[in-house]
Amino acid sequence: MTTTTPTIRPAAMLPPVEVASSVGLLRLARVELRKLVDTRAGLWLLVLSVVSAVAAAGLWLSLSLDDRQLPWYGPVSLVSAPVTVLLPVVAILAFTQEWSQRTSLTTFTLEPRRGRVIGAKLLAIALVTIAGALLCLALSAASALLASAIGSGTLVWAFEATALTPTLIGFVISMAMGAGFGMLLMNSPTAIVAYFVIPTITTTLSMIPGTIGTIGKWISGETWSMLFTPMTATQYGQAATALALWVVLPIALGWWRTLRTEAK
Repeated sequence: MTTTTPTIRPAAMLPPVEVASSVGLLRLARVELRKLVDTRAGLWLLVLSVVSAVAAAGLWLSLSLDDRQLPWYGPVSLVSAPVTVLLPVVAILAFTQEWSQRTSLTTFTLEPRRGRVIGAKLLAIALVTIAGALLCLALSAASALLASAIGSGTLVWAFEATALTPTLIGFVISMAMGAGFGMLLMNSPTAIVAYFVIPTITTTLSMIPGTIGTIGKWISGETWSMLFTPMTATQYGQAATALALWVVLPIALGWWRTLRTEAK
């Protein structure tokens, strides 16, 4: 009894597979910027930031008509106050909304390299930060110019770094802190509460006399507003410690957690 070996025919050649080119970082950043206004929460926070900044500029204008000297940067602190409160919440939502709304699986399926997605989000937040700072400076100059035109004061265009830098530095740190808390906690309510409660607690601790107050000064970040002004070595150390604790560490741990958390 003989057996016959079946003839094996070669499989037909499959057509060549075209590999799509990687999505550029700038394109991802444009997508992340669009996400900031796609939700009602993000859109209204941006709108409220602009409206509140304009209202603060108007308030400064009404209170400064009788001033003799009107520096163009005079309203910056007042104008930037509501923006510094509202825009960091936008930074938080940029990192938490996908986990809260369960759209992270779609995001990381379209772009599996999570590090690029994180980088695009940070770039989008940086652009929002620059836009917010420019808005505050423009409103400050406009309100000072209008006050000098309506009132009897003289507009002063001199640049004063010590008056502008603390406000701008505080705004940038607030945005970075919001991004770090959102990246680390991955939950919108938790991150927002932590962002507002932790600075309040640490600042309160820094006001208590004794050892608790000494420790509080190292973790409260109250020396951030003194940067680029004459500071002691201890104050520089306190600023660096608070920056590492509330900005660098949350971003580093949040980056690590985002890379390893299962997308659902």
